[in-house]
Amino acid sequence: MTHQRLREDDDLRDVSTVWPFETGCALPPRDPGPRIVHAELYPSLVPLPADLSGRAKDCVQVEAAAHWLARHDSANALDDLFAAPGAQDVAAVTRVVNEEGWILGVRPASHQPGVNAHSETIR
Repeated sequence: MTHQRLREDDDLRDVSTVWPFETGCALPPRDPGPRIVHAELYPSLVPLPADLSGRAKDCVQVEAAAHWLARHDSANALDDLFAAPGAQDVAAVTRVVNEEGWILGVRPASHQPGVNAHSETIR
């Protein structure tokens, strides 16, 4: 398991946690506890500006994702991004936490109004 390698790292072991394997499908508490949360992120969830100004798309995606997460954090709205997919289906949540993991911010189609519940243009 990839997350096991993070747990074995001397520098990361005590200052980080792996979502959802160690946290369950919830936003980890801020204090006390690790300040770094390792989570899988799909950068294409976050819309990009039409004009990349000649910059590499990957670079713009990373910055856009960081701004997107920071805006959610500033608005105290990170809980929804860390929520369980299909929370009513206990078996699915158990698989996510114990075996499969999940992509931060992704919602099953039945939970998304329109195409993407989190779509917003990053500037």
